[in-house]
This record gives sequence, C-alpha cells and structure tokens, in this order.
Amino acid sequence: MRSLSVLCVGVLLAGAIGAAPPLDGAVARGAGPAFGPDGVAAPVANSVAPGFWSAARMGSARSRDVLVRQVPGDVAKVPAAKGGKGGGNGGGKPPKGDGSVTGTDWTGGGAVQATTGKVYFTLGASNYVCSGSSVDSPSGDLVLTAGHCVYDQAVGYASNFTFVPDHDADGASFGQWPATQLITTTGWQAGDFEEDAAFAIIGEQSGQSLSQVVGGQGIDFDLARNQQTSSFGYPAGRPYRGNDLTYCAGVAVNDPYGSGVQGLRCNMTGGSSGGPWLQSFDDATGAGVLSSVNSFKYSNDSSTMYGPYFDASIRSLFEAAEALAG
Repeated sequence: MRSLSVLCVGVLLAGAIGAAPPLDGAVARGAGPAFGPDGVAAPVANSVAPGFWSAARMGSARSRDVLVRQVPGDVAKVPAAKGGKGGGNGGGKPPKGDGSVTGTDWTGGGAVQATTGKVYFTLGASNYVCSGSSVDSPSGDLVLTAGHCVYDQAVGYASNFTFVPDHDADGASFGQWPATQLITTTGWQAGDFEEDAAFAIIGEQSGQSLSQVVGGQGIDFDLARNQQTSSFGYPAGRPYRGNDLTYCAGVAVNDPYGSGVQGLRCNMTGGSSGGPWLQSFDDATGAGVLSSVNSFKYSNDSSTMYGPYFDASIRSLFEAAEALAG
C-alpha cells in the first residue's frame, strides 16, 4: 500500500482545529519501524500493575487526539466530503430517510453498548484514553482500535494498555481488561493513514475470554465501499465530555484526495479515536460487522471522520493477532 506523503499532526478537535504540543500527542516520524511479514509489525508485551488504573488516573487521562491530515496544497480547495448513495462513488447527498447521524448519544443498548469501550494507555510520560471494540474471533481475546492508540512514531508502543467495556457516566459494567500484547501494522509505524489500525490481545479472567463476557462484533475485509455505516466511540473534546457512547451513521464515501481510506460525516472529537465502524448494523440488536475505525480528519474539514479500509493488510494484522491470542 502506498504511503501518504503528508505531515501528520495530532490535534484535539474541539470546535476549532489547533496544533497540539509537538511530542505529547503528536505523531512524528521516529527512527523507523521494525518490519515484519505481510506488513505486520513485531508485537510487544504489555502488562498493567494491579490498581494502576484508579478512578482518579482514568479521570485525568488525556484524550488521544483524532489525528489531522494536512491537505496537499495543490488540492486544498477540494470541498468537504458528502455522503454518497450506496453503490456509487460518493459525492452526492445521502438518500432521505437513510438514518444519517453526525454525532449523538447512543441510547439503543444492545451488543454495541457492551462491546464498545474505552482503552487507557501510557505513551511516554502521559496517560491517554481512546475507544475500542471487542472482536468476535476464535480466541475471543481481541480488541480492535486505531494504530495511533497503540503506537506513536516518536516514542514507540504504548504501555499499561487496558480495555474498559461499556464505560460511560454510570461506570464500567464489566470491569477492566488488561492487554497482554499489542500489535499494529508496519504501515502505521511509518505513518501511513491507510493502515492506522491495531489489535490488543486481552488476558482472560476467571477462565473466560473477553467476548464470552461482553460479546464481540464480527469482522470482515474487502467489503463493498460506499455502504451505510455506523461508527461509535467516546469523544471527550468539546462539545462532548467522554461520558456517553456516541455514534454517527451514514453512507461511507471515498477519500476526495485519492487515498484508500473512507469518510463518514461525523462530528466526534478526541477520545473517539479507535472506535468501531460497523457495516450491516442492526439498530435492534446492536450488532454489525467491523469495517474500519475512527482515525483522522482533514485540516479543512472537521465534520468528516476518516478511517482505514480493511483490506488484505488489515486481514494479515487480524490473523497475526489471533495467532498470538491462540
């Protein structure tokens, strides 16, 4: 997959777009990735000391920014992406009555309430929070999130990574689930937005896997583009506060600047990074098929969220993660 020749700047999207400090939350190029087979990076072990993620420490964790990709100067006047009709190439308005939502509380309960949660982790000297999803896999031990919630080019892999499913203002219904290993793509290690995905291998508790306790969303690859899609997460930047599971829904569209990512009209902000995109989503059951994650927004369009298209490279990542879990 080709690398995007752009400058990646981590910022918190809270109404207006502004630059963050260069190291804390920034995604800068480091000395280079440790390349693995099929575009999968070498995994890293993860452990969390008992009691590390106290309520106070979780409350003070910084939202890991929704990344912002600077638009190339020669195409900066391309208009913001609009929802496209299913089966088309994007660019038109979504059909009336398609259930388009650009960022509101999810009140439907169901599987997505239990399978979506917050992920807490440490990068450098700072603690952060993103979003993630339990995956329906043979092991039942996987959490999907964004690559930038697991790996930073300036400091390497995260530590103290823990998944807290169904973590809203009323508390955490299923407790904390520390990861034992983390893995991402070599593409993301090199700063490629098209491969901004990662998996955490979660340790079992009392002989039960994560998905045995909270369930898991199905996952698939090379799905049709321009489909009705729902995204979820815990945004904490204004006007959100990170207290409630929030969602967007509409027809995913192709990147107006020509990369392989897809876009969805969505106002979610920092903290929602890594939250799941679900195709074939059933509002009644809260179940769907994982097809991407919340990743970035363009610097000239804060109302469209973009996420990597799950192709063969993400399939390889999933298979490697499942092998580690098995």
